[in-house]
Amino acid sequence: MSLAELFLRLGLALVAWLTVLAHCVWVAALRAVDCSVAGIEPWFLTLVSAPMVALLALTLPQGNKVTGVAALLRLPGIALAPLMLLAVWSVGDTLVAVTFAGSGICDVATSTWQQWWAPLQFGVLAIIGASAWRVWRR
Repeated sequence: MSLAELFLRLGLALVAWLTVLAHCVWVAALRAVDCSVAGIEPWFLTLVSAPMVALLALTLPQGNKVTGVAALLRLPGIALAPLMLLAVWSVGDTLVAVTFAGSGICDVATSTWQQWWAPLQFGVLAIIGASAWRVWRR
């Protein structure tokens, strides 16, 4: 493995871990967002960033091919586990309230993107969980 490939794999893994952890923190923290101050913009931001986060989560196992450092790249998975549980809980509440019950996010009129927010976030969290599992078990 050349030096350039080594740095590319390590850099990609580091950026992917940071992005995945930041997304999980955002989704978990949405339960505490005051809608009168922030509005629905934080919800829309997580919706727009979800495809990028899913693509970066798929690149997490690329760091495992670097010998000697692969064990260190498994450490963020320890921090990811409780964040994933909080994020799944937050998304589950929104799924029940918005997608199934038909109420809007932040008590505004329900639009199509609000109904699809929770199922999309569940998909992204599933991709993150599967990729983190692949990193951890190697």
